Amino acid sequence: MRIAMPGSCRALLALTSIATGGAASAQIAYPAIGTETQIQFQHDMIRLPDGKTTQDLQLNIAHQTIIDFTDQFSVSSLMSMRQLVDPLDGSRAAFANEGLYAEELYAQWTDQTFKVRAGKFAQKFGRAWYLTPGVYGQNFVSDYQLAEQVGVEASWVFLPYQFGQHQISISDFMADRTFLSESFFFNRGRANISMGGPGNTKDPQSYVLSYDASNVPLPFGSLSYQASYAWLGRGLGDSGVENRASFGANANIPLNGSVAETLRGNFSQIRLMGEAVRRWDANGVAGQRMDYLTGAMEYVRGNWVFDLSATGRWTTYLGQTTADRLAQATIGYNLPFDTTIALGVAYQRTGGVDGVYVGLQLTYTYTACERCMILAKHY
Repeated sequence: MRIAMPGSCRALLALTSIATGGAASAQIAYPAIGTETQIQFQHDMIRLPDGKTTQDLQLNIAHQTIIDFTDQFSVSSLMSMRQLVDPLDGSRAAFANEGLYAEELYAQWTDQTFKVRAGKFAQKFGRAWYLTPGVYGQNFVSDYQLAEQVGVEASWVFLPYQFGQHQISISDFMADRTFLSESFFFNRGRANISMGGPGNTKDPQSYVLSYDASNVPLPFGSLSYQASYAWLGRGLGDSGVENRASFGANANIPLNGSVAETLRGNFSQIRLMGEAVRRWDANGVAGQRMDYLTGAMEYVRGNWVFDLSATGRWTTYLGQTTADRLAQATIGYNLPFDTTIALGVAYQRTGGVDGVYVGLQLTYTYTACERCMILAKHY
């Protein structure tokens, strides 16, 4: 099982970044380059009912670069290095099957109202796959992440900013089968049309329409939400065209102090998040339906963060329904020098098999970029 980068770590580091970041210069010399790097070590211990125990030490690295050629035109890249193939049950692995690949590479034009980008990027369908906090909170929800897609997206921002930012986006895309789908060190191979699967079409035949609202002011904090719909073209060998719908929302509720007081331990905040997703003809199989329901709560106090999350996944096919579930808890602490340590524990039931997971993460983040998204993806 591939473990995603921790939401809890990103949350703490994002608060620290806001608190310590300097104001942008009024005069910008173009081209301007911003970078952000996150380095993470993670050690997992997984115990299955048959007594097998898997130990897995991983290195996850993400590096984003944004080059602004003008105040409206930029190029962005996100390089990732992580474990691409899970170790065998009952084995002990250290930095096994680690591959480096281009997760995103796109050009973007933007002004205060409109934005257009083209290239390789993740589509705006669902948010739990990067918002769910905790070490293991993203295990199931990553199923519906539309990552490593090549296409074009247009977005329109409307309503005055005092009501938060509201944006409508539409994109046309297909699965990446270029050289960017390969990886270095451990080569996962190049994607091709014969692999099939929704969205893996000869040309862009898949679409996502999303409505995003962020930082909507509330009497007790702020609210963000997204409603999205996806239509994925039929790949080779598929018996159905996959349709998807999602709705998710999260609320940030400050309890005491201000973000600037985070490092002194005086700031506290609760984050609440929920998302529901339905997939029709899931994985290109006509008549197969998959439903997801996720809830999460995060409590931040100074340098400490506590996460709870749970996800249910129901798969229905030919009148039969199987239920999978995940529950996890994480405690993290923000150390000096933008370093975070987190301990997570999870119970997961998949295909009738129970598993207990314990993971320890150590994450360091360096940022010299105001618009990079490694940290900002959390809430």
